Amino acid sequence: MSRFTRRFHSIQWKLVLSLFLLALAAMQLVGTFLLRSLEDYYLRQARHDLQVTAGMAASVVLHDLADNPPNLEAVRDFVQTYAGDPESPTRTGSQLVVVDRDDVVLAASSVDVQPNQRFPAPEVTDGALQGVVRERSYADPRGRRHITVAVPISERGQIYGAVYLDASLENVYATLADVRRILMSATLLAVAVLVVLGVLLARTITGPIHELTRRAEELAAGHFDRQITVRSGDEVGRLAAMFNHLSQRLKETLAEISAEKQRAEAILTYMADGILAVDRHGLVTLINPAATRILRVRAGDALGRPLGAIWPDPKVAEALAESLAGETAAVQTTAGGAGETQRTLQGQLAPLKAEDGGVEGVVIVVRDVTEQEQIELLRKEFVANVSHELKTPITTIKSYVETLIDGALDDPATARSFLGTVVAEVDRMTRMINDLLQLSRMEHERRFWDRRPLDVAALAEDVCQKLRRRTRRKNLRLACESEGEIPPALADRDKIEQLLTNLITNAIDFTPEGGRITVRTRADGGDVVVSVSDTGVGIPPEDLPRVFERFYRVDKARSREFGGTGLGLSIAKEIVEGHGGTIRIESELGSGTTVWFTLPIVGEGYGRAGAAG
Repeated sequence: MSRFTRRFHSIQWKLVLSLFLLALAAMQLVGTFLLRSLEDYYLRQARHDLQVTAGMAASVVLHDLADNPPNLEAVRDFVQTYAGDPESPTRTGSQLVVVDRDDVVLAASSVDVQPNQRFPAPEVTDGALQGVVRERSYADPRGRRHITVAVPISERGQIYGAVYLDASLENVYATLADVRRILMSATLLAVAVLVVLGVLLARTITGPIHELTRRAEELAAGHFDRQITVRSGDEVGRLAAMFNHLSQRLKETLAEISAEKQRAEAILTYMADGILAVDRHGLVTLINPAATRILRVRAGDALGRPLGAIWPDPKVAEALAESLAGETAAVQTTAGGAGETQRTLQGQLAPLKAEDGGVEGVVIVVRDVTEQEQIELLRKEFVANVSHELKTPITTIKSYVETLIDGALDDPATARSFLGTVVAEVDRMTRMINDLLQLSRMEHERRFWDRRPLDVAALAEDVCQKLRRRTRRKNLRLACESEGEIPPALADRDKIEQLLTNLITNAIDFTPEGGRITVRTRADGGDVVVSVSDTGVGIPPEDLPRVFERFYRVDKARSREFGGTGLGLSIAKEIVEGHGGTIRIESELGSGTTVWFTLPIVGEGYGRAGAAG
């Protein structure tokens, strides 16, 4: 039985339904009687008014028709005047007709009845012209109801004619319709009031039982705050008091359990380490958000599945078996399929002991240590690279200084040559340290760069002009080109000038005499694209992925020959990425190299934002 059916069969709704039917029947009987009475009254009143009006009209035209000869013009004037009277029944679409004793129309208020024609209305021919007042009710072809009356025009037994008056009853029935609507509204209002009163009355009887029932449902759903009002000291009242006491005890107990659960859930949700719990069969029963991110699974897909399905590695299976045997275990694995970056995961497994001493599950803490290992590897490589880069000049300086001390200082030419070499090596170490400091400042001071609208094509032309003397010394052709209209980029002029100088200088250093270097600038969508191409020695394919790493050199001996530190392209990458752009390089060994970088075009809101700032 549905909930609605149960409610319908309750005592409350049976009482309400009884009151509803009783009120409806009473109002219907009263309404029917009242409408019948009103209809009879209005129809009697309409007949009376029509007869009085017709009699008055007959009295008015009597003297005109009794004259010798009859004053027909006066009769017609009276009829037309009567037809235009707002209080006249003819204003409702009915008509007034005056006929002589021979049933010939003398005057009519309606254009449908013409004078001098016969008017064969039965209430006229068989009634009024016979000296009898007759009336009739009928409905026209449109269904509109009318009432007619014919009154003789007579004096001292002499009949001069008759007055025929036709009036519409639509106003009467419209009034009755309004009354019917009022009665219907009153009936609905009375029924509604009775239903409300019935509900209130029924609640006084069934309220305590219903309240206990609802409270029991709320209690089952876990709602313990509401208390039942104890209205009496009988059995129901005592039951309500016990209900309140039980609710309070349950609320306190569950509040303690909920607080503990929320603390545990908060810890599991927001901790950085991944947490998993598996049962004695190795099925996952709990996984926190950090674990789903680390293992790259969805919580819904992980729960209820074997641990090996979401962390598929033999080492994990061995560690899980060890923990299920009652021992703690640790595991480190790699993850990442084809085309993905390899990740290193560490896991700590601890058994969950049952009261009987057995193991009922395992808790696993999993961490992604890929970044820490990469940082450690980068740190080692950085230390090794710096040590290597500093070792060579220091060794050279030491050997030259020892040679000078051993006697070469007495030979001015040799001493000057050796000291020149020492100065060159010191300069190279200074450049290296400056580049390292510059990289460090770029990483921490990007937000302080002076980004403004910059004409990149004009800046590229300026840099090319500054470097043309150097290219002419090496017999190189340096061209600076721009394609179409190039909008300004949002950039720091000093940083972009350093970037272009760095890239063009690299092209000059690694392009043989007679070669060509081309700098092109163009617009592409929302970016300005700049490319620096040369016809130099090129870069082997295996070295291309690493050219932007710090201290990486394709040809170390040749790089040192030009005084390079191995940090130029790293600085270039930092500058471009600091502006929100991208940089890439293409090269073919022996055919040349092209470096592209992009800078964002100034947005439409820059001027408003600048003004606001």
